[in-house]
Amino acid sequence: MDRAPSVAMISTTTGIVGSVQQVLLDTLAWTASRTRWVCYVGNVSTVTLEDTSPYIRALAELKFGCHQFVSGRRFSPRLVREIRLFLRNTRVDVAHGHGYRTDVHTLPAARLARVPFVSTIHTWTEHNWRDRVNSRIDQLILRYADLCIAVSEGMKRIAVQKGIPSAKIRVVHNWIDVSRIHQAVNQHPLSRDEMDISADQIVFLVPARLSPEKGHLYLLEALHEVVRDCSNVLCLFAGEGFYHPVLERRVQELSLERHVRFLGYRTDVWSVMSLSDWIVLPSFKEGLPLALLEAMALCKPVIATNVSGVPEVVHDGKNGWLVPAGDSGALANRIREALCNPDIAPTFGQAGYELVTSEFSPDRQIPKIVQIYEELLAKREKK
Repeated sequence: MDRAPSVAMISTTTGIVGSVQQVLLDTLAWTASRTRWVCYVGNVSTVTLEDTSPYIRALAELKFGCHQFVSGRRFSPRLVREIRLFLRNTRVDVAHGHGYRTDVHTLPAARLARVPFVSTIHTWTEHNWRDRVNSRIDQLILRYADLCIAVSEGMKRIAVQKGIPSAKIRVVHNWIDVSRIHQAVNQHPLSRDEMDISADQIVFLVPARLSPEKGHLYLLEALHEVVRDCSNVLCLFAGEGFYHPVLERRVQELSLERHVRFLGYRTDVWSVMSLSDWIVLPSFKEGLPLALLEAMALCKPVIATNVSGVPEVVHDGKNGWLVPAGDSGALANRIREALCNPDIAPTFGQAGYELVTSEFSPDRQIPKIVQIYEELLAKREKK
């Protein structure tokens, strides 16, 4: 090929930089600066993103624009045509999708444009019937992708169980840029006084959207047991979601108002992590959560559930603890153990930091994605 090869990275967001968009931004920045690949960015959404939206601003900082494909319909033949034209007009060699709404439009568009298609499988959310239908459709259509990227070995096992051929799946673990996190915390430090947290309170942070599969209810049950004997526990819920009213009612029913705070969406969540003592993720479903990698980047010990790719990051008894999903008793026991053994937190935190810097860095993981692009390009050129 005389010209430089190109890739279109397409995801779905209404403007927020979530974990999926952060993975895309990191891949974009690394690939554009370190390889011969030319990169384009697309977004499939129900709304047009304004220039002031966090995602568009983040792209602008990297000197990239965004091709927007907008429709209020769950599936739009018009969007398929628009994406096909985009792929052909930019002479894209590989299309890379992230998420159901992107996959369902980009895969057929790529087929029509005769462009290889790869999708990253982050996780499948199934907390209501609509999400379950969307997830099932995604699982069905990804059987016809050229390749899929699973963010953990655990996520690959789930994908195979859902019918995606194992031979089509490559594992590329999520990663974290430790220096970026430390720089952000140093630029925007947050004190306990600012958060109205006393020096004697032990802070457990849950950095997760307020959704049933994140397991907040079971954490509340665990806290209800713990605070009978330990009154200095404070649990911070950082995130938004439709489950907020349900959780707020449960906090009142369990008389946990003094021990639980809802922080909402935080742009400074790393600073909140920095002042916390422990990070807790009591999820039922995960791919490979960036929140755990971020916690380890800040030398924070973690308590998490033994689901999907989490054990690939949290090594039980070494850099944190694993508990069964939905087991509030086991979670309560680990919280008590954390409170009774304060010296274990720095030991776990240091072990986590060493793991994330050696195994889960951008330089360790993103080249694997570029290798997948090269593999698809080589196959295309042989045809």
